[in-house]
Amino acid sequence: MAEVTDGGVAAGRAVTVGAAARTAAPSARPEPRLLRGSERPELFRAVVEAARAAVAIVYPDGSWTALGDTFTRGLGHSADLPARTRLLSLVHPADRRSVLESFQAARDGREPSQSIPVRVRTAQGSWIELATTVRSRLHDPDVGGVVYYGVEVGRARDAERALTETHAGLERLIETLAVGILLVDGAGRVAVTNRALLELFDVPGPPQRYSTTDARALLRRMAGAMRAPDRVADRLDRLLTEPWTALDTDLMLVGGRVVEIDVVPVGAGGGALLHAWDVTARANMQRNLEERNEALAALVAAKNEFVASVSHELRSPLTSVVTFSNLLAQPDWGELDDEQRQFIEVIQRNADRLLRLIEDLLLLSRLEARTLQFVPSRVILPDLVRSAVLERAPIAQAADVTLKAEVSGDAVMSCDELRVNQVLGNLIGNALKFTPAGGQVTVRCHPAADGWRLSVTDSGIGIPSEDLDRIFEAFHRASNVEKHSHPGTGLGLVISKAIVERHGGLMEITSELGRGTTVTVWLPQRRVGDREGDR
Repeated sequence: MAEVTDGGVAAGRAVTVGAAARTAAPSARPEPRLLRGSERPELFRAVVEAARAAVAIVYPDGSWTALGDTFTRGLGHSADLPARTRLLSLVHPADRRSVLESFQAARDGREPSQSIPVRVRTAQGSWIELATTVRSRLHDPDVGGVVYYGVEVGRARDAERALTETHAGLERLIETLAVGILLVDGAGRVAVTNRALLELFDVPGPPQRYSTTDARALLRRMAGAMRAPDRVADRLDRLLTEPWTALDTDLMLVGGRVVEIDVVPVGAGGGALLHAWDVTARANMQRNLEERNEALAALVAAKNEFVASVSHELRSPLTSVVTFSNLLAQPDWGELDDEQRQFIEVIQRNADRLLRLIEDLLLLSRLEARTLQFVPSRVILPDLVRSAVLERAPIAQAADVTLKAEVSGDAVMSCDELRVNQVLGNLIGNALKFTPAGGQVTVRCHPAADGWRLSVTDSGIGIPSEDLDRIFEAFHRASNVEKHSHPGTGLGLVISKAIVERHGGLMEITSELGRGTTVTVWLPQRRVGDREGDR
């Protein structure tokens, strides 16, 4: 920095940034308008207060002004120092000559092209070296002096060293990545790439060979390792200017490997980051899974077709057995003794059971194949529950079990009334079947969560915990059922769950052995006229 006394240069030094500027200029010389707090442009004030540099202005009359609070905060001097101290007194004696010469050169229109080192004394008497840039603003009416910008050399060197170390660390990190990396700058040149990318696409040479080269040339070399290279190269070129453009998830290389490529924009200058990795193992696994799924789907379809065919073939002769056994039981065909009547009842009972099993198998196969048509209609679910409970009241009375309904609401919902009633029949029938005399079955139905919550709770024998996870499997029956001599097919809950899910609902079951079971169903509230997902 510089100070002029009797027309000569007396002192100079740069002070760090931040606060309001102060001047020691004589009252005859007006303070530069740039430095007045009320008139200082907001941008200039923001730059001064945020800069890391020390800034000072030296005027031709020998006065000087320090800009920024780093002068007081960084060097420890008082804020009024410019008014009572010659600037050269703060400069190291060995550096005063260069400061004077720089001031003279700037005044004559010959600004130093490079920064000069200036050591400045702190309030504690130590010295801080500043790399100082000198700029003449003598003819600027808002400044009227020579401006000195000084940056602490140690801090600048530390920052440069830290930046160099960070850059080297990033280069090492990128080089050790297993994922191929290509960073392209806004001008379309290669900024960074790594060995993994070159090896993945069989591109020769170290990554440094391609630094600052045309990225499109490298992309075309990469595309040469792929099948249909021209098509892939054109699409990769477009990705550099249109990041996020859709690209095939998997690209096949000539050798049979599969790679995946993503390109994302980087910054506002038009750069892009491409990263690629080998997904051959994943692609093979996915292909195997797809083949297995296709095989399983074909197997399920064949199973359903077989079940439907066998069930249909069995139903016809069984229908004949039931029909003729009923005819034999009629008095018109002659009186039967007790033993003959007992035989006929056994035939009828088992034939009816086989028919129900066949009907359930046919229904389940159609549900699984999604060929069963659902017919939606206007239904008030609480009314349907009341009817189902009333219909099964005689069965409950015969078994000495209390059956009751607890319902609320009267909103109309859209569902297949026949199938929902079938679910109710299965759940209530199971509850009555597995509840001993003197027990209770409660059917509840209430609006809940944009739909209806329906539950059937009994005080029956319950389900062992080890059977709960398999309770919705076809033909699976709880291990404690047989000891209570309750016959069944093991398909009722499976069918009920499938019907509920086809309506978009959920079914769950909780139970405690010896204490009872609760089956809960949630059905969505669909407006009448909504299309069903399954027809």
